[in-house]
Amino acid sequence: MQDGRYRKDLAAGHLRTELWINGRRLDDLNRHVALRAHPDNPQRLRIAVPNAFLKAGDNTLELRQRPDRNDPQQFDDCEISRLGLEVEP
Repeated sequence: MQDGRYRKDLAAGHLRTELWINGRRLDDLNRHVALRAHPDNPQRLRIAVPNAFLKAGDNTLELRQRPDRNDPQQFDDCEISRLGLEVEP
């Protein structure tokens, strides 16, 4: 996001896309993105999930967006595609 207004909103905790695992906030995806990616050239993000966030059996992954500070119906543009999970021993 280039606009100064958006930088201020992000710094204040708004317009974020957060990664949650099993009801625990793991990370803010915005902090991993330097510039707005073009749909023809998406940016790949890799987020390590500590073992403490996982449990035996089913696990839940959520992406939660936080709205604009002045308009609770306004969210940042976000596109998720080709979501993959890599498990290392």
